[in-house]
Amino acid sequence: MQVKNIDERVRILEDQVAQLLAQLNTPAPTTKATDKTFAALNNLQQQTADAAQGAVMFSGYYRQNAGSKNEAEWQYTVENSELLASDWASLAEPLAALSHPVRLSLLQGIFQGETTAANLAAQLGLGSTGQVYHHLNALQSAGWIRRTVAEGYNVPAERMIALLVILLAAQR
Repeated sequence: MQVKNIDERVRILEDQVAQLLAQLNTPAPTTKATDKTFAALNNLQQQTADAAQGAVMFSGYYRQNAGSKNEAEWQYTVENSELLASDWASLAEPLAALSHPVRLSLLQGIFQGETTAANLAAQLGLGSTGQVYHHLNALQSAGWIRRTVAEGYNVPAERMIALLVILLAAQR
């Protein structure tokens, strides 16, 4: 369709510009709770609608393999106002315990099923179990692992998901 009149051309262009501006000013569509991508977030927002500063939640499940005792299902929610008012300095020890590469490797080995200091030392290629015990003691003191029967170690169920969330956050 060819428009010969300049006034008609200007009117069409003005209409097109108005449509584009309307699209730019239209808020992006919100994600509904039925969208599985944001189902947890939408649920959190509904559950904590009264929280002035919002809330944080972590949840997950872990299964080493079928029938394994090394498994966990966990969910924890806290309002941001409570978290912001807490003593962050008191978190230094558990966070510091995770700040050593050998300790992270030990935790990874424990997640993969190794439970004794000797097996962990062999897996990591460390010559001395003394060094392994030093790091295991730091992890145990901070609550990331606990000693089990027969000199073994495991990650407590209440720490498994938290640890995996910290690792995920560190990757982002």
